Amino acid sequence: MGLKQSIRRLLGKQRHGETKGGFLSTLQQFEDQVPVRLCLDVGANAGHFAREFRAAFPPATIHCFEPGEDAFQQLQTLAGQDNQVRAHRTALGNRSGSQTFFLNTKSVTHSLLPVAADAPQWAPATHITPTGTAEVQVATCDEFCATHSIAHVNLLKVDTQGYDLKVLEGARCLLEAGKCDWIYVEMMFVPIYDGQCYFHDIFNYLIARQFSLFRFYGGVHSPSGRLKWTNGLFSR
Repeated sequence: MGLKQSIRRLLGKQRHGETKGGFLSTLQQFEDQVPVRLCLDVGANAGHFAREFRAAFPPATIHCFEPGEDAFQQLQTLAGQDNQVRAHRTALGNRSGSQTFFLNTKSVTHSLLPVAADAPQWAPATHITPTGTAEVQVATCDEFCATHSIAHVNLLKVDTQGYDLKVLEGARCLLEAGKCDWIYVEMMFVPIYDGQCYFHDIFNYLIARQFSLFRFYGGVHSPSGRLKWTNGLFSR
């Protein structure tokens, strides 16, 4: 049975809820068809996802990208304890160079985009209050893969606070060549950052490159029930 047929079968069985164990559990179910041995974790923060990924896929290597100083120090500690975790203090986007990194009260909300004026309507001010800026280096995914002789990526995970489409644009060659199996990406439905991308931007970009949306994970809703953001898993 091919991957697409297997996905349809799984969807039919679990149409009314997320796969138990989250999206890594989903990937484990397809290990026979698509072994996961290399992951790019873009927006790695302090390495929480990297720990989960390494527990789920012990043979795999994960490259983690984090431009924030404090979070990177924690990520670097993790990399020092596990030689299959590679820490890179850089951001990824659609062009190389130096860019302004906007710092907020919680490091998980730092972004290459400034917080939008309406953001407190959708996210706690204790998380997204601006605290400063820093200049960081930005590369593209395609450049990184070429420099590190990476010909194929099993999982591209992107969580960059509204900058996610720029990251995917910087991976255009990889995606259009069919050299990426899975993409797990955060998608927003409400304005949190100035100039951010929205769900439809990411969906249209990936559909145009022969990816299919498999399932949503971890949706966050407002008190009124409006979906604010979620994560999507795409496959080829």
